[in-house]
Amino acid sequence: MKPHAAFLFLVFGFAAPAVADDLLKLGVPAGCTVGETCWIINYPDTTTAPPARDFRCGPRTYSNHNGTDFAVADRHAMEAGVPVLAAASGVVDSVRDGEFDGAYLELGLDAVARKECGNGVVLKHEGRWRTQYCHLRRDSVAVKPGQKVKSGQTLGLVGLSGRSEFPHLHLAVRRYGLPVDPFTAQTLGGGCGKDGGKPLWLSATGVDYRETAVYAVGVASRVPRADEIKADVSLPGARASGKTDLVGWGAAFGFAPGMRFLVELAAPDGTVLARHEDAADHPQAWRFSAAGRRLPKNGWAPGTYRVTATMSRDGEVLSRKTASFEMK
Repeated sequence: MKPHAAFLFLVFGFAAPAVADDLLKLGVPAGCTVGETCWIINYPDTTTAPPARDFRCGPRTYSNHNGTDFAVADRHAMEAGVPVLAAASGVVDSVRDGEFDGAYLELGLDAVARKECGNGVVLKHEGRWRTQYCHLRRDSVAVKPGQKVKSGQTLGLVGLSGRSEFPHLHLAVRRYGLPVDPFTAQTLGGGCGKDGGKPLWLSATGVDYRETAVYAVGVASRVPRADEIKADVSLPGARASGKTDLVGWGAAFGFAPGMRFLVELAAPDGTVLARHEDAADHPQAWRFSAAGRRLPKNGWAPGTYRVTATMSRDGEVLSRKTASFEMK
């Protein structure tokens, strides 16, 4: 989730209005349900200097980030195949394919230099609008330059190519060659909290602003590693049983100063066996936490054990998710 090179965009030599009078209307750019099977992990940066701020003046972005990042749950979901969709009808302007998924994680920045977008597609639309789709899965691009596409048509699959740390789609929107925030239709760089912004998203998409999202919880026999959760939230190989320790864990997108992340593991009678709470001291796009209890001498009582992960601020619940585990 680092800055992405605009390797495909053409920059025009004339000024763009701060707010477009003929707005491009956008659908969800991936075959998923926002907030359920995919999540926005970063918004565009509205500033020209640190600190970076999203359109709500929150920290859910980073410096010079020019798009919206839609993440899937894990690499398992990526490998199963999540379509990248044309957010609006248009014509394919340019494409790139063949870049390896995970190259940045395994080999570092040099491996993706000048190819930070990874595998991608750029569409051009009426009114001098363009949309760019980055980090597609290797060998998944399904369109060619000059091809006409309809809104919702498959362009490829969500991947991990380019400068990407998590399987996600980076969608950037431009008009007259300048980056535009799809949540306000404002050209980036003008600052946050502007009144009168009109979102480009179609009302039925469900794409709105979320400060944070607890997207996965589970029970394991040990504290899982971050790379295991990012690979598969079902955590194969770390299953708990009546003869193992019990660890409840939670993972969330979006952790910012002022927020608290609480994980609780409860017995069948409701007794809290373990709890752990973290406080944020700096913004994080992804956060994991866990709370566990050693196997008691007489083993675990049969019944339903529950783990609950809660993200809150000043006592207000921002996001919560619960999972159950049946002990026989």
